[in-house]
Amino acid sequence: APGLLVIDDLQLLDPLASVALRHLLAEVRSDPLLVVATYRQGSQRLGSPHSRAVTALLRHPSASELRLAPLTPAGVAALVAGLGVLDDGAAELYRRSEGNPFLVEQLATASSAAVPETVGELVEATLAGLPDPTRELAEILAVAGAPLSPTVLAGLDPNGVAARGLLDASL
Repeated sequence: APGLLVIDDLQLLDPLASVALRHLLAEVRSDPLLVVATYRQGSQRLGSPHSRAVTALLRHPSASELRLAPLTPAGVAALVAGLGVLDDGAAELYRRSEGNPFLVEQLATASSAAVPETVGELVEATLAGLPDPTRELAEILAVAGAPLSPTVLAGLDPNGVAARGLLDASL
């Protein structure tokens, strides 16, 4: 039967998971399988284990890469219109976001006049509003360098409250 596998943030895939995925792709040659993966280009240092894992996956014979360019000014205006926000500031949103859809959406829907200029500032502002345990877990995850095992995560957040806070904040 046909299958679909979606992987978000492929750059976070560790080398062992990359090997497992390559084996999966090799084994399902007779069954139709579409793998759709997102990858943030430039997010990993060249030659890092993550970078090598992604490169190996892209070398798969049936792999193809579709690089997405930033939104154009017209694309920003369309996104803003789709959000139900007045588009009279779309040109300014384009300038500030450089066409990054995530930042366009965050800037367009912000309720404050003091809107962060960058994604980093936006994340900092979001983290500042979180309870201490949730913010501390986010900071640990940010510097971990790789996904944490469920055992380690349970040790850091035994009742899951901080993790739930991160999910609720869409982080």
